[in-house]
Amino acid sequence: MKLMAAFFLAGVVGAATASPSTDFQKHCTELLNRKGKVKGVQRLHTLFKAHWEYSMREFPESATWRGYPGQNDRWTDYSLESVNQRKDDTLRALKIVQSIDRAKLSVADQLNFDLFKRNLELERAGQEFPQHLLVISQMDGIQRSLASMLRMMPTRKVSDYEDILARLRGTEKLVEQTTDLLNVGLKMRVTPPKICLRDLADQVSKQITENPMASPLLRPFREIASTIPKDDQARLKREAIAAYHEKAAPAFRRFHEFLANRYVPNCRESIGCSDLPNGRKWYQERIHAMTTTKLTAREIHQIGLREVKRIRAQMEKIKKQSGFKGSLAEFFKYLRTD
Repeated sequence: MKLMAAFFLAGVVGAATASPSTDFQKHCTELLNRKGKVKGVQRLHTLFKAHWEYSMREFPESATWRGYPGQNDRWTDYSLESVNQRKDDTLRALKIVQSIDRAKLSVADQLNFDLFKRNLELERAGQEFPQHLLVISQMDGIQRSLASMLRMMPTRKVSDYEDILARLRGTEKLVEQTTDLLNVGLKMRVTPPKICLRDLADQVSKQITENPMASPLLRPFREIASTIPKDDQARLKREAIAAYHEKAAPAFRRFHEFLANRYVPNCRESIGCSDLPNGRKWYQERIHAMTTTKLTAREIHQIGLREVKRIRAQMEKIKKQSGFKGSLAEFFKYLRTD
């Protein structure tokens, strides 16, 4: 165990210079090479630690949400190269899990093993479909999540605000990568339904204001914590305004133009997932991921119809018991207004 712990710590120290994926690859190679030399439970726990470290560094926003330190100055890399690399990383982790004899683990470790394996298998199954091209909708996307992330970041120290500035300056690259993915989605006909995106461009334009400090992107700098020295407060505000003018606002203006003039007009008119490339299989994969069952869409629909019939019958029974004379719709109106 000490040997495996030393191996893991060495990888963490090296993480300062290596990319999350490169560092994780080294961990995986070492763990595979130690099959038969180190107990499966030790390899499993080392994999847990390595994968956690990898996940926090690979997805900095997730690290921010969880209070994991050292990642607050970056955005996730959404380049196609990184997207494809993550598929390989998932396979590497799965290969290690499959090399461990579950029967030799304790009951608790078997449970952890099962959960970890299931998560990896679901992740891998999802990676068979171009979900990464659906990075924006009326409910989600950088037009909503970016300002929200900046707003919820720590603001206790000068370095906290420096992290926010770093992410603000990184807005340009994030917008460019998002635009690249959406362009690929247009070419592959993998887009949300057009009807769902009618207010999308307007959501983006609301991030851009004539007065920089009125923008949701600069909200953390409107009232800087009193623990920050006055000189630093003034400097941080100046740098935030500069980052807004030079990076964030121009990027969002280009993004607005792209969405309004190219993306939304060319999104699909159809609504169902089945109209996407390989859409029926994709939808079935989503059903399995969300319900943990192997039921088909039709079977789940039938469950819904049976439930509606059952609930409606109970409603009719209550209406009759109450002595109300009229239709069920009239009964509903009576309940709401009387």
